[in-house]
Amino acid sequence: MKKSDIMVWVLGIVSAAALLALWCGLGLYHAQTHLGFGLAVSLGAGLVATALLVARAEVRRRYRTRTVYVSDTHLFNPELGLVPLREGVKLQDALADAMEQLRYSFRTHDFPSDEQFVPRFVVRTAGYKARRGCAVRGFSGRSAAPGPMEEGATVCGTAARQRQWCGEVAMMRSGGSVQFDTPERLRAILQPLHPAAR
Repeated sequence: MKKSDIMVWVLGIVSAAALLALWCGLGLYHAQTHLGFGLAVSLGAGLVATALLVARAEVRRRYRTRTVYVSDTHLFNPELGLVPLREGVKLQDALADAMEQLRYSFRTHDFPSDEQFVPRFVVRTAGYKARRGCAVRGFSGRSAAPGPMEEGATVCGTAARQRQWCGEVAMMRSGGSVQFDTPERLRAILQPLHPAAR
């Protein structure tokens, strides 16, 4: 949810509460039945409930957007599309590049065909934070058509780059999954799974 959306919801809820307080403060409820008061309270509760439902849906949508499918040669993310793994780039750096380039837009790419992409496992990120000053440069994975990433470099190396990273790695064939709560734990999980992680 964008900041502007949050501001609209907050203004709506505050306005409803202010009007209800004004209605009670001026004693207008004496001139009417209690039905009006009940309707006003219901309206406020409805606004709050709707805002909570929208916020919950947005959290789930962002979680799905942070999902990255990994094959031997490519990554696929619903927002970034199909992105090739560059030779010499560590898998964890490529995954971090993807996390840092997400804009959580509503534009998504279709999953590639089996001829183009066969994923081995999925990395689902629940939370990611990079250290200040550690960002990727030259990443072009957000293009609509699949294509090579431009050459880029990160300000910090893999070991110092991620401050927080938690989620799970799920196997495509076996269906099993392994939880991780630190970048180091993710590295340990990825190393036996993919040559680019070693």
